Amino acid sequence: MKTFQANGFDSVQPDGWQDRSTLTLVGPVASDGFASNIVVTQQPVDSTTSVTQFAQSQLATLATEVQSLDIADEREVSLNGRKLYQRLHSFTVGQQRVAQVQTYVFAIVDDQRTAFVITGTTSPEAFDAAMPAFKAFIEGFKTQHNDA
Repeated sequence: MKTFQANGFDSVQPDGWQDRSTLTLVGPVASDGFASNIVVTQQPVDSTTSVTQFAQSQLATLATEVQSLDIADEREVSLNGRKLYQRLHSFTVGQQRVAQVQTYVFAIVDDQRTAFVITGTTSPEAFDAAMPAFKAFIEGFKTQHNDA
C-alpha cells in the first residue's frame, strides 16, 4: 500500500485502488441565492484518447443528463505550454438555470494517464462576477507531471 495524501490528511491507499478524489470549493452565496463553486474530478484515461476527444465524450454524457443545454463556446487552448480543452455552457436543472466553464487537463499521476475536469458553476446572473475566481483557479492549476 502507498500513502494517500489530500487536503491536509494522510492515510493508506489500498493496493489496486484508484484515487478518484473530487475537490469542491464553494464561494459566497450571491444575491440570487446561488453559491458559485469549483469542482475538480479525475479519472484514468487511455493513451489513445486526446483531450478534445475526452471533452466531446463528456459533452455527449452531459447532454443526456440535463435540460436545455446551450454551448456558448468550446475550443482547445494552451496554458503554460499544456494543451487544454475548454467549454462554456449553460443548462437547466429542475427550475435552476446554471452556467459552467469546464476545463479538461491531462497529466500523468502515479504512472497513470489521468484526465482532470475542472468545472466552475454559477448562475447566469453571477457568471461575470464568478469568472475571475474560475480563471485564477484554472491558471493556477498545476500537476506534478505535465507529460500526458
